[in-house]
Amino acid sequence: MGKVLSKPSVSKKTRVGKQGRFHHAVEVVEGLTTKERVKLVDYFRKREIAARQDGLVASAKRAKEEYDRGDLVPMTAEEAIRALKDA
Repeated sequence: MGKVLSKPSVSKKTRVGKQGRFHHAVEVVEGLTTKERVKLVDYFRKREIAARQDGLVASAKRAKEEYDRGDLVPMTAEEAIRALKDA
């Protein structure tokens, strides 16, 4: 018969709230090798870059849609500043 695995013990502090989860995550990461930590940091850095790119794409699409509807008109920076001051 196979080995029965028990649930790892988790302190009450770790189970409660975001701060506890963060603390637990830090403990897990500290248990990784240097090479594994570097890979993990690189992974999250790439995910953050991708998320920012997705946000920029979505923003550009919204701006194009607003322009196509006539909600936006091309103007110089000076005209935009003047419009903001007049608003």
